[in-house]
Amino acid sequence: MNFKTVISFGIVSILLLALTACASTAPALLTQNTPADPTAAIASQGNGQLTAPADGSGNQFGKNGGGNGQRGGQTAEPLPTPDIDPATVEMIDCLICDTDLSGYTGELTPAEINGLLLALNDEYHAWATYDQVLKDFGDVTPFSNIIHAEAQHISMLETLFNTYGVPVPENSWIGNAPQFASTTEACEAGVQAEIENAVLYENIFATTQRDDILTVYQSLQSASWNNHLPAFQRCAAGQTEDSFGGGQGQHRGGRWQNQK
Repeated sequence: MNFKTVISFGIVSILLLALTACASTAPALLTQNTPADPTAAIASQGNGQLTAPADGSGNQFGKNGGGNGQRGGQTAEPLPTPDIDPATVEMIDCLICDTDLSGYTGELTPAEINGLLLALNDEYHAWATYDQVLKDFGDVTPFSNIIHAEAQHISMLETLFNTYGVPVPENSWIGNAPQFASTTEACEAGVQAEIENAVLYENIFATTQRDDILTVYQSLQSASWNNHLPAFQRCAAGQTEDSFGGGQGQHRGGRWQNQK
């Protein structure tokens, strides 16, 4: 074996020893940089609590129910949810139920069409009423927030009308909405309107078994009971939007529940 061969062999041996040492320390380095509990970093990002918007507008698409009542470190005292007997709630007039649908040839039954008309009439009434309040008193909450939700409700119902080929009637409540002497009186009327809205949906669930229609009815009922009603209750009680968090209403299985 000549001198060059010996040198080459020595260099190769040194490289092999170095690679072996790196491989043995790599697992230790990875272990040091990996948290013992992989969920710890995720858990530290927040408390996991979901809150409903304090303005009462709510999120209608699958996020039912109120929040934990916290906002800016303050907690609002939950207002009592009315104990309602649906049979005692007087419904508003239906100004669009006389729409001529004699030429309708779609698949909906008369009961299903009537249910859609009653629902749209109620949402039309709410939008027109809250719009009138804004015209009379300016950009006041919670009306300035909830009116946008009412527009979404109307759009959701119009989608059902279009899906089943039912002509969408115009909003006959515009120009016929009630007016109030004060915002407090308007909020008290808002409480009653949202109760009537929730009861209405409770009554028209039985008019159809179609999943798409029931899903919309349940979503809109939940928004009225869990978001809009608490907002108007707080307004009627003189609470400001800066002092409270999400609504306290409960929603289970597509039905509003009275919490005593």
